[in-house]
Amino acid sequence: ERLRLMQPEAAGVTWDHTQTWRNALPEEDHPTTWIADRAVDWLENVDGPFFGWVSFADPHHPMDPPAPWCDRYAPEDTLQILPEIHADEVEGKPPFHQVLSQGLRGRALEWANPGGATLTRAELARMTAGYYGMVAQLDHAIGRVLDVLDERGLNDDTLVIITSDHGEFLGEHQMIFKGPFGSDSLLRLPLPVRGPGVDSGRV
Repeated sequence: ERLRLMQPEAAGVTWDHTQTWRNALPEEDHPTTWIADRAVDWLENVDGPFFGWVSFADPHHPMDPPAPWCDRYAPEDTLQILPEIHADEVEGKPPFHQVLSQGLRGRALEWANPGGATLTRAELARMTAGYYGMVAQLDHAIGRVLDVLDERGLNDDTLVIITSDHGEFLGEHQMIFKGPFGSDSLLRLPLPVRGPGVDSGRV
């Protein structure tokens, strides 16, 4: 039933190249919440020195956060911050850039790359709003995990590092999702660190 509720049809839409919908799964049943719940349960009971690796799958396509996160950002707002379109973006670059910017629309692997250059600004704005909703949900989940350290008085004795495997193009360079490129949007990611010996606010 949970898998059914995560499908676009449960939200009254069909899967398309934007891979964006309002997830009908209740937030308490969502994988992001489930992972945070397990981490919180463990941290509330762990004794002595510990190492914990809390691995969230989101944010990741499809862009399908549950309520209330699916309404956190409006496409009209993200439209104002979308990357500029440069018509000559892929000129002079290896052919692979052209292939990925055009995507695999109408092919078996369309879900892996619908092509950033084929999206309208409105479609890209809707996808970005969904992605930001997932990021907000993740921020909330991580906050719950950090709250346990605070409640147990472990803040001053626990090193917390938050990282990610990659960023997202979200239309930059006329691409979507990710790819084998050294672009800032994929590689220049936040790496927050908190704990003993780490000065607050230091960059």
